[in-house]
Amino acid sequence: MKILLIIGVPLILGIITLFLKKVKAYWLSLIVSIFSFIISVYLYFSKEEVIINWLPELNAVLMLSNDNLASICVILTSFFTLTVIFFSKNILQKFRENIYFSNILLTFAVSNIIILSKNLIIILIFWGILGLLVYFMIRFITKEEDEFNIASKTLIILGVTDFCFFLGMILLITSANTYLLDKLNLDVKNNTLIFSLLTIGALGKLGVVPFHNWIPDTAYKIPSAVSGYLIGAIDKIVGIYWLVRVTKDIFVLTQHNFLMLVGALTILIAVFMALQQHNLKKLLSYHAISQIGYMIVGISSGTMLGIIGGVFHMVNHTLYKTLLFLSCDMVEKTTGDVDLSVPKGLSKFLPYSFVFALVASLSISGIPPFNGFSSKWIIYQSLVERLITTRSIITIFVLISALFGSALTLASFIKVIHSVFLSKTSDTDVNKYINKEKFYSVLPMGVLAILCFIFGVFAYEIPIKYLILPMLDYNKLSVFGLWQAKLAFYLLCVGIVLGVIVYLLSNYKTRVGKVYLLGEEEKLKEATIPATDFYLSIKEIYPFSLIYHLAEQKLLDFYNWFYGIMSFLAFTVKSIVQLEIFDVYVFGKKIVFRVGSVFSSLHSGNLHTYLAWVFISILILTLIFIL
Repeated sequence: MKILLIIGVPLILGIITLFLKKVKAYWLSLIVSIFSFIISVYLYFSKEEVIINWLPELNAVLMLSNDNLASICVILTSFFTLTVIFFSKNILQKFRENIYFSNILLTFAVSNIIILSKNLIIILIFWGILGLLVYFMIRFITKEEDEFNIASKTLIILGVTDFCFFLGMILLITSANTYLLDKLNLDVKNNTLIFSLLTIGALGKLGVVPFHNWIPDTAYKIPSAVSGYLIGAIDKIVGIYWLVRVTKDIFVLTQHNFLMLVGALTILIAVFMALQQHNLKKLLSYHAISQIGYMIVGISSGTMLGIIGGVFHMVNHTLYKTLLFLSCDMVEKTTGDVDLSVPKGLSKFLPYSFVFALVASLSISGIPPFNGFSSKWIIYQSLVERLITTRSIITIFVLISALFGSALTLASFIKVIHSVFLSKTSDTDVNKYINKEKFYSVLPMGVLAILCFIFGVFAYEIPIKYLILPMLDYNKLSVFGLWQAKLAFYLLCVGIVLGVIVYLLSNYKTRVGKVYLLGEEEKLKEATIPATDFYLSIKEIYPFSLIYHLAEQKLLDFYNWFYGIMSFLAFTVKSIVQLEIFDVYVFGKKIVFRVGSVFSSLHSGNLHTYLAWVFISILILTLIFIL
């Protein structure tokens, strides 16, 4: 019954943490997360199935089973819950600490129910609960003047996609005549509506374009550690888990061009938006959206290679994106802001954070030998494999978009590393910046950075062999362009060592000369260009200038579309309802007065008129009786 512990313990103690004001929420949550992680590892090596007859007349039988896919997803949720909780010591104001840790534990428990449950009705119920927990997390930890608007926007966007998910799930249950999640192997062509609705539900959790706009607004206002947990880890794990279930178990998906296009557009749109951001939180959130596109592209390619690459990229993304958000939190704690237009030069004061952020930046940009390159390389291979067999123009566009997206991602993080860590800083900030890196902050970031390195260099030996292939029930990975990660790493190390030796033996001395300024003022030689100005020219190029203008005016925001449509419908309904015909009193009054005025005109007071009406009435009655 270990499978019940991974759900019951965080669920019960999460509720207790919410009400016990005097309990140190951090330590209680940390103990629960450590216990849950140990149990999740145990479940990976022991398969269990639990059936609880809870309201059987409503088919609400709680059936839990930890197959390979579910077991590894639970390990991932447990690991990132432990990482974020460990990092979150003194992250919030004391009066909100209980709410914060309670919400994390409850979110963790509900996510595990969705992952482990084989009952579609139970999944349906807790899918909605997970959306509400995201709402409450944002609602209670953002600033008071922003909390309602941001949380409401999140709830509305997720509510629309969750409604599609609910409708698709109901249609699936009635169509398949079962409420158990099993290998149904339905044909997508014959069940297009059900497939589309269930996929929209998963895409909404992932934050794919156009359901993405709640992510940057939320990340901008909430603590970066929370963004790392919700945006970087949990929602991605749950969303990809369900997308894999839909495309691999419920339906038989060979290739879905529309989904591939959605993934490609998500990569491009989000990375272009990230390139022009001045706020580090918003930049990271847009890159979180962009990286989802790679997962969608891989899974929707319909090849074994693509699915492996998509799921592997999900695992890698949760590692380096969580690390980036935690690094962002360290920057915010140290300087008080995350504005990239203000040079910070924190590499001397936050050396560990600098190294970890650099590792994560290289990983997300797809630079070998780190993990982001390994998963992207497999996705590229799947697209090339699909291109060889189909000769599809869509596949060519998707492949170019993926490659171009990686290049722009690297450009974005060159800007980030320069502005935050490698730029100049004033001497007055030295005392303010020192002693900011604590053990509880450095340790989880270090673990994530090490995993980014291991999952890159030993990609085929460790994560793919022991995580990804068992998750998907595949026996082996076969590609025609195998990336020799270890060999490349060894050669890279040899090159660095040789370079250092040559440098030391050359006895090279840097020549210092006077700067020729072409007659300009002497003070200009100390001038620096803000990192946010690196790529301003892109913003001025057509059609990017038009797209950026529309984005700044919020005209590309799905929430504004939905809000505008609903406002128009509300105005129309209100205008119709306010018509006199729908007012019983006013409309009835007019009818009575109109009829009364007719009869009043007939009531002239003349005797011969009354006699005529009497005669006509007698005649009508006679005809009625005769007929």
